[in-house]
Amino acid sequence: MTRESGLTAVTIRGVLSGRSDPRLSTLMTIADQLGLEVMLLPKNMAASIAAKPPVEDEIQSLVAAALARQGSK
Repeated sequence: MTRESGLTAVTIRGVLSGRSDPRLSTLMTIADQLGLEVMLLPKNMAASIAAKPPVEDEIQSLVAAALARQGSK
């Protein structure tokens, strides 16, 4: 992912582990590499989309799945 994104491995590890607070452009680059989209929604719209907040395990699973897809390319 580092080669395609132009980000360093340290930056990517820091963001994915939650140890760093990335710039929006970094977050969007990582999301793009993982096949994800970063979206900003009005709060009232976001509340209607999410029936329940995601559990930490679900978020980790989504990231792990996206990383696995990226690794198979």
